[in-house]
Amino acid sequence: MARVIVCGLGRTGYTIFSLLKQQGVPVIGLSTVPVHHSQDSCEIIVGNLRSAELLRLAGVEAAETLVLATNDDALNLAILAQARVLNPRIRIVNRLFNASLGDRLDQTLPDHMSMSVASLSAPIFAFAALATGPSATCASPIPPGPFTKSTLTSTTPGLGDH
Repeated sequence: MARVIVCGLGRTGYTIFSLLKQQGVPVIGLSTVPVHHSQDSCEIIVGNLRSAELLRLAGVEAAETLVLATNDDALNLAILAQARVLNPRIRIVNRLFNASLGDRLDQTLPDHMSMSVASLSAPIFAFAALATGPSATCASPIPPGPFTKSTLTSTTPGLGDH
């Protein structure tokens, strides 16, 4: 049974799905369209992401975490509502473009973390802009370590300001 379910396998969602698989995490991907990566075919289910049946088929009732990675805030919210009906204790990691909505959801819902790809990538762009020399593009601008939204926003000036 999947420990993590990733909804929305566009560029960001598929990268999340792949990274989790590489780490050995039992993961299922949900997509609205077929994803043509033959080695992943048994771990990807295609269907209506809002559907309770699709979420059940993916094992949402027993899953620990649901990653909502579509590029549509309204769709992510619809999936969130359906998933919480089926599993009230599931942890939600929600990709949202509306940062103020994300902040409100984080404060209101238990086990909910909203993330903005744009906000999280801002420090990398800033460090890349300051880097010089031919090796600058190969260096990692953020040192390795356990980073969470709170550590990035508290240590990166302006990151929490949207």
